[in-house]
Amino acid sequence: MAERSRMVGEILLDMGVVTQDMLDQALAIQKSSNKRLGDVLLENNFVQPADLTRALAEQYEMEMVDLDSIEVPKEVIAMVDQELATEHKIIPIDFDDEVLTIAMGDPLD
Repeated sequence: MAERSRMVGEILLDMGVVTQDMLDQALAIQKSSNKRLGDVLLENNFVQPADLTRALAEQYEMEMVDLDSIEVPKEVIAMVDQELATEHKIIPIDFDDEVLTIAMGDPLD
């Protein structure tokens, strides 16, 4: 049986980024607003964007990439149409063995 993916709130609690009270408040707001929990946490300054990104990367078992620390060859950037990249908030970062690796601003988009 597949293991249940941990919820982002649970991950943020384990990271020590939010308290149970902060998470409960955010969940109540989320329920009445129909917003994503991460958006509620950010809007209420309960978490920093980098902390939420780390939690989402863990939840979806994706690698978190610091774009400031890598150099992407121009020919890799040219592999994705700029309009498409802007619309979907993606950046091609590597091409190896016929596989294009992209970084994305929102893994749920």
